[in-house]
Formats: sequence, structure tokens, C-alpha cells
Amino acid sequence: FAAAAALIARAQGFASRVVLGFRLGGAGAGVDGVPACGGPVVCTGEHLAAWIEVRDASGVWVPLDVSPQTRLAPQALEQGEQSPPFPTVPEMRDAEQVDPPTGGGDPSDAAEPREDPVAQASLWSFLAAAGLSVAALALLALPFLFLPVAKRLRRRRRRSEPEPEVRALGAWQEVRDYAVDAGADLPRQAGCARAARELGSDAARWVAAQVEVAVFSPGGIDSRTADRVWEAADAENRVRRAELSRWRRVRAAYSLRSYGIGFAARSRSARESAAPRPKRGARRSVQTQGKART
Repeated sequence: FAAAAALIARAQGFASRVVLGFRLGGAGAGVDGVPACGGPVVCTGEHLAAWIEVRDASGVWVPLDVSPQTRLAPQALEQGEQSPPFPTVPEMRDAEQVDPPTGGGDPSDAAEPREDPVAQASLWSFLAAAGLSVAALALLALPFLFLPVAKRLRRRRRRSEPEPEVRALGAWQEVRDYAVDAGADLPRQAGCARAARELGSDAARWVAAQVEVAVFSPGGIDSRTADRVWEAADAENRVRRAELSRWRRVRAAYSLRSYGIGFAARSRSARESAAPRPKRGARRSVQTQGKART
């Protein structure tokens, strides 16, 4: 009751507080349910009481006892008897009571929302176009993703040839292919010696010389020499790779020039078109000389 009374006082604009303590004095100082203590009566927990204090306009805290009475018990209402009317008059609102609209059928029979066929067709068209675009990009990117793997498999196949001569020839092809992918302009029909001179490195010339011995000499080479040729080829490719920038290394890894596709074919056709052609008069003189000899 003390807490409720403090809230009521605050709602009325007064500063209030709840106080816990003991009522000291004689028997008349107590209230219903909470006797007083002091003097011959020792204060215990049964004497603890709660009341409120309200501050007035002068700033003085005035105690107010809000302990309920316990003498008169609440009376039960008989059948048909009404409780006293509540004195507060309810506020009248301007809202009017409106009956709900009456429909012609059961609300559960309402038609379900229909899907727009035009919107569905547009959605499926968009999804189909997106799927085709992704598939096309995947097909375009697939060769570039597979190309480094294909070159690695080609190198492994060349190095695992059982014949020493064929294995040594594969080492030279590996040197030539990497040089072409790295940007070297080598004649495709040139022999090993000429291509090695174009590359201009001692390792390439040594590999080319060993390959010519393996291919053209009667005795060929042994397996140990073929392994040394591969070691020299690997060293040559490492040196050439170290001389390239990072971007050129990526271009060499994804280049198709070693397969005869791309810039190499165009450069060969350009060289063939730029080669000098014999004059018509010279060709006729050669043909005339041939006829005279016959």
C-alpha cells in the first residue's frame, strides 16, 4: 500500500518517498496490524512498518500513514445486489459502431490469386538468357583453364618416352615450344641447329647438337644422355622464364603458339608474303635454258 500511495502522490505532482521503520511509543502509537514498540517492548520484525512521506510547498516532508484497516472485514454481495457504481464517467468517443460488410458467399470460397502468365514468361526468358550466358562464358574459359594442364601432360608424355632418341627429341621440342610461347619468332620448318642459333643460348645449342646426334648418328644415344638432355632443357626453360615479367609468364602459360595457333601462323604467313619472288624474265630464262639443255 505504501508503494501505491507513493505513486499516487507522484501522479498528483508531489514528491514522495517510501519509509520503512518502527513506530515507537505506547500501545496507542501503533496502527491496525502493526503494533508499536519501544520501552519494555523489544522491536522485532513484526513491528516493522512502511509509510510514505510527501514534501509540501515549504519543503517539509510530511508523513502519511497508508496502512489499511483490519477491523472491518469486507462484506460479500448477496445474489442480485450490485456493487457501488464507479464514480468516474467514461469518456465518450466519436467513433461509431459499424457492422461488418456482408458478402454474398463464404469467405473460404474466395478465388485464389492468379499468376500473371506474362510475368512468368518474362522470368523464364530471363533465367534462360542468364543460363546461356553463363554456359557460354564457361565454354570460352574452359580452354584457357585446361591449357596449362594440357601443356603439363604433353611435357610428361615427352619425358616418359621409352626410347632415348625420342625422349631427347621431346626435350628439344619442349625448349622450342616454351620459347615460341614466350614470344620467340622461330621458323617452324627450321632445323635444330638453326633454331638454336636463333635462341642464342649455349644450353639450347647443346640440346640441339645432342638431338642431331641422337637422330642422325648410327649409334644414337643412351638413356643417361637423354636424361642429361632433359636436365639441360629444364635449365634453359627456367632461365628463359626468369627473364620474363609476370604478365609475360601468364601469356606464355596460356599461349597457343606452340600448337601452331594464333600469332605464330600469322607471322609465318607474313614472312612468306614478304619473301622476294623471282622475276618473270628470270623464270622464263631458266625455262629456256632447260629446254636448250634437253
